[in-house]
Amino acid sequence: MNKEQDSANSSVDSLQMRQFDDKQLEYVNNGAKLQTGKQKTMTISLIRNKKIVEDIYEYYKGSDMQQEEKLRLLQKVYNDDVIEHNADSKQEKKTEIVLPRFYKIFHETIPIFYPNTPCLLFWKGWVGLVILFFFYEIPIYISFGKEVWEFTPEWAKVLIAVVAFLTFSFDMCLEFHTAYYSHGNLVIDRVKIGHRYLQTRFLFDLIATVALLIRSIIQTYNERWLYIFFYLKYPSLIRISFQFGEIVMLHRRIRTIFQIAKVLIVLQFVFIVYACIWYLACLYATNKGYNSWLTHEGNFGAISELTQIQKFFYSYYFSVGTTTTTMGYGDMQPLNIFEVLVGMGGILFAVLIFAVMVNIIFKILEEYAIYDIKRYQQRLIINRYMMIKDVPQNLRERVRQYLNEHWYQEGNRDIQGEQEIIGELAPELKAELQLASCGKILLQIPLFCINFSRGFLRELSSIIQEMNYAEYEMIFLGQDPQFLDDQSIYFINLGSVSIFPNNFNKQLQLKKLGKGEYFGEYTFLTGFQRKASAQALQYSQLYKISRENFLITLAKFNEDYEKYWMIKDKIEFQKDFSAIGQCYTCESTTHYSTDCDVTHIVVDPIKLIVFNKDTQNRIKFKRKEKKKWQTFVRIECFKREGVIINQQIGMGWDIELKLKDIEKNQEHLDDDEFKKFQNILKTNFDSYTNQYKVKEGLQGMDQAFQFTNYFTENNYDNQSEFINTQAQMKQPARLSIIRNKQVSQQRSRQPSSQE
Repeated sequence: MNKEQDSANSSVDSLQMRQFDDKQLEYVNNGAKLQTGKQKTMTISLIRNKKIVEDIYEYYKGSDMQQEEKLRLLQKVYNDDVIEHNADSKQEKKTEIVLPRFYKIFHETIPIFYPNTPCLLFWKGWVGLVILFFFYEIPIYISFGKEVWEFTPEWAKVLIAVVAFLTFSFDMCLEFHTAYYSHGNLVIDRVKIGHRYLQTRFLFDLIATVALLIRSIIQTYNERWLYIFFYLKYPSLIRISFQFGEIVMLHRRIRTIFQIAKVLIVLQFVFIVYACIWYLACLYATNKGYNSWLTHEGNFGAISELTQIQKFFYSYYFSVGTTTTTMGYGDMQPLNIFEVLVGMGGILFAVLIFAVMVNIIFKILEEYAIYDIKRYQQRLIINRYMMIKDVPQNLRERVRQYLNEHWYQEGNRDIQGEQEIIGELAPELKAELQLASCGKILLQIPLFCINFSRGFLRELSSIIQEMNYAEYEMIFLGQDPQFLDDQSIYFINLGSVSIFPNNFNKQLQLKKLGKGEYFGEYTFLTGFQRKASAQALQYSQLYKISRENFLITLAKFNEDYEKYWMIKDKIEFQKDFSAIGQCYTCESTTHYSTDCDVTHIVVDPIKLIVFNKDTQNRIKFKRKEKKKWQTFVRIECFKREGVIINQQIGMGWDIELKLKDIEKNQEHLDDDEFKKFQNILKTNFDSYTNQYKVKEGLQGMDQAFQFTNYFTENNYDNQSEFINTQAQMKQPARLSIIRNKQVSQQRSRQPSSQE
């Protein structure tokens, strides 16, 4: 009774607490839907107060207070907290109304842009080109003045200025909404993104944009040196260059072109800057009254009389000749001390930059050719080995063709280096990398992505192995005991595979599989023998998971382990192949392709019976209930009855002997008296015989039945065990009595004849 009462009280308490939770704490459970920081803080506080309410409830649950008073107290504690947070939320709403409208647009309407997306990269490429244009144009504008653009229409100048200003302004706004990576983790918090941009490049971008705006508005030549501040955009240009370098890193030719292009861009900038310095030195010497390169009538005449754009091209010509060959062609030469100093400085700088640039270009070309050099050395090694070992020519050619195909497909991959670098990653980051690289294969196989958990797939992705097969190479043979098979499942990443029967008839193709398909799932799940064989039709790259490693990993996840055995039992006992796919021929999920009745002879017993119409007429009859025999008890009874029967049989033989003696002694009796006495003995003998009838073996235990339709040969009329033993036992006694009577009659006749 006490237990029932306690359980009833606990059920009532849980019901009351459930009602209290449902009515009063409903939106606390939905706190994960809130977005702002203030709302998240409120949610955490409410959840904590919910815990306090539950603790108070547990405390008062064992007291003598009434249920209504308990509930009223709990509601008061909770309502006070809700009123407090409602006041905070109202204050927050008032604060949000004061904020400007663009704040809401930027922080709620504009989404977060992820780095390295195609649209963002296209935009950054455009920004980089605009920055490079002004990097080249500003030195020319400072040195040669605005007359250098005299061939350009005025509307084009305005358009260039407006487009540049809008580009840099929009790019600054975009930086506040672009996520970034920190220690391998993607940061998408707007506050952190904005704080990082303000601490790093915001001031540089702002000064550069303002400098460009001043140039567009004022357009005075005296303040032209302010435009140098635009070079504060250099960190942004380096960042853009790094992003594009990461993209083209995996493409050998494009990477080489990109690296050479960067070298040429730097050289071009050096040429322009030196040309501007050379022109300013010549202009300064001319103003001081020296004989200058500008006023000297050389091969090109007096350069000072030409237009500004022509002056720039001649200066650029001298710069290229000096900084590249360190000597030029001699058609242009310095004529005063200032020009000589600038020329010497240019030559010294050209020696340094020329050596550096040549070395960089050499490294780029060497890196481009290092793959071919490495493969050439490997070919040389394997050919020398086969020549020393006297390998047959046919096998040599096969080895060469396989290596050529393998290296062509592999490209410039370094598998050993890949594993070393992956091993240096943090465990969590390494698991994510393996899941992103190899785990996507598991997501393409319905057998794994539908039936197993993501945690198991993450663990399973670490045991995926990459295998390469040459053209017409066997992957596995179903009934060949000499072919080692680890019962793996295979996923085709490159190439094609042929599935054929186990009779080694490769011409009979069951299915041709291509990229993105998988095979070997039946043996992988059940552990049974392969139902078919597989062969690579061309050079193929496969990913495989061995069954042994799969089961070892599966043992760590209990729910997935149970799901696996459920799938295996369905395939083995119910012939349900829906988990592993459809039949290749008829697309059914009730059988495998090697057992398809469309292409194979499959005998259906039910259809065969119906077709033959082999029916048997049935007759209804009432069955008798089977009687249960107590075998051991009856054996003991039979033993005791056997002893008694033996005793009675002995008494019967004694009676027979007595009858014989009586017949001898009573020969003088007449026939009527003899008959009366004989009838008395016969009656006694029959009663003894019927009462103590001998039953041999287990014949007496059988229950006699009379069958009319089936098994008539077992009826008791046809069995020797059920013959009338009573009549058989009476017959010898009668015969002996008759025989004795006949003997006595003969003896009585003999004396009469003698008389």
